[in-house]
Amino acid sequence: MSRTLFDQFAKQFFEAFLTPLGEVKTNFEIPGEPKFIDIWFSPSNQLNVEAQNLGILDKIATLPCLIEPFRNQPKSSEVRSSLYKLFHVQSDFERKAKREEETVPAIGTSTIVDYYSFCIR
Repeated sequence: MSRTLFDQFAKQFFEAFLTPLGEVKTNFEIPGEPKFIDIWFSPSNQLNVEAQNLGILDKIATLPCLIEPFRNQPKSSEVRSSLYKLFHVQSDFERKAKREEETVPAIGTSTIVDYYSFCIR
């Protein structure tokens, strides 16, 4: 359930644009934690022509990613919370991959880490 109108709008917006490109989960629960990711996206393996018209979403949609939209500039604590969620999900993927002897899917982290570094300056 969304807390604000902006939260609800953002989830619907990303779901509408990213669904043709892969799987979109809103309010994705972090395994083993009482926390939720606003939007979790996993791209499909099929190349989609519609992606060419999405600008930066086209780049975002190339890897599995966590999307936490903010109405206003996030505080450092909110960015840390988002990073915590991202790293927790990445660790969960690594554990599952090790157990099933598979490769770990890449998750885009560099941009969010760069942004976090910018926020705490």
